[in-house]
Amino acid sequence: MIRSIATVLNGNVIAQVIALAALLVISRLFSAETFGAFQLYSSIIVVLLPFAALRLEFLILRLKGSSHDLVRVLALCLGINAVGAGLLALGLILARVSGIWPQASELPFPFWLLPVGFLAMGALQTFNMLPVRNGAYRLVAQARVLQSLVFNASAIVVGLVAPTVPVLLMSDIVSRLGSAAAIFRKSKIAQFSHFDQNDLRWMRSIISKYRHYPIYSVPSGVLSGLSMGLPVMALSALYTISDVGQFSMAWRITLLPIGVLSFSVSQVVNGRIAAIQREGLGPLRPHILRISVFLLGVGIVAGVLAFFLGEHIVKLVLGEKWSMAGVIVTILAPLLVTTLAVAPLNTMLTMLGHQLAQMIWDLSRIGGLVCVFVWSDASGADMQTTVTAFTWASAFFSLAYLTILLSVCDRPDGGKRSTELHEN
Repeated sequence: MIRSIATVLNGNVIAQVIALAALLVISRLFSAETFGAFQLYSSIIVVLLPFAALRLEFLILRLKGSSHDLVRVLALCLGINAVGAGLLALGLILARVSGIWPQASELPFPFWLLPVGFLAMGALQTFNMLPVRNGAYRLVAQARVLQSLVFNASAIVVGLVAPTVPVLLMSDIVSRLGSAAAIFRKSKIAQFSHFDQNDLRWMRSIISKYRHYPIYSVPSGVLSGLSMGLPVMALSALYTISDVGQFSMAWRITLLPIGVLSFSVSQVVNGRIAAIQREGLGPLRPHILRISVFLLGVGIVAGVLAFFLGEHIVKLVLGEKWSMAGVIVTILAPLLVTTLAVAPLNTMLTMLGHQLAQMIWDLSRIGGLVCVFVWSDASGADMQTTVTAFTWASAFFSLAYLTILLSVCDRPDGGKRSTELHEN
């Protein structure tokens, strides 16, 4: 497992070095308002993302069947993604025309980029499962490098001419589609072919048989996305878009080191834990606990560095105009610690078949975080106080998730619902 993590980690290190180097230019090309708009767009997409494949992409990891069955599941996920993007586009058009959602005209980015981004992010989410299933961690690493390179290169090149919000958004969309295409091209699966009535009936039966994924996991995923996107959405309602941009820059800087390790570990651990459960190789708790303790130690070191050096480094590297972002980096230090320990495992309950437990925890977390922002609005707290309260509340819920996961990961009742696919 360590070698696999190292393989993915190497790719992520390269990807994040590219991102950090590009940030020196991007932060000077684009304004805080542009970053705020980009982060708001990303937050909305994250909330909608569970609808991209109705969480059925997890079946790719657990599939027991022929290669044709794998293609069937992949096609099913992509089909749901395309239908969802179309419905989203139609809904946005109707909302604007009818006036039901007046805020649609006030979005700081073109509204049509939402369904396009939903389609791109959903496709990459589905295709990412292929190399994880096959243990092709080198491909996972290569895809991450490609995504980072395309996004940052296009943002800089086009941003030199037009440093606008659509440039950042389209750069993100193109990078995700390119990464998804690269994964599909290099994955060893059967090519798509004409689907007959038997294939369509098989897909319908799969949706019916594994309906607990959409029933429990989609609401849980939406709640999880709301928890991730809530700070940006709430801050945009409470403060200015420039303030949101400062928070977004701090969030981005803080998540860069987290993303290097968290994504790498997540891909490997999910694949390994799925294989252990699929093949009945023993209890899961020791594996989960070992990796959590290791990540918690790394997180403590990172949190201390962010707390004592974050503000000074941000000012030095990005300039005085991002001084507030530097202050927010220090405030986010406790969240950095707990997120590093728990983020690689944040879909583990769903993957192990404990969708109801995942949904209950997500509901509790979103309720707690909403209370934080309601309190902030009622008390008239400034942005730094609000971010501080959000940080500690989020850290608490991260540790609560780890406690729940360790308590249920080896329960036999998780096997009552089969999530295995068998060849017909």
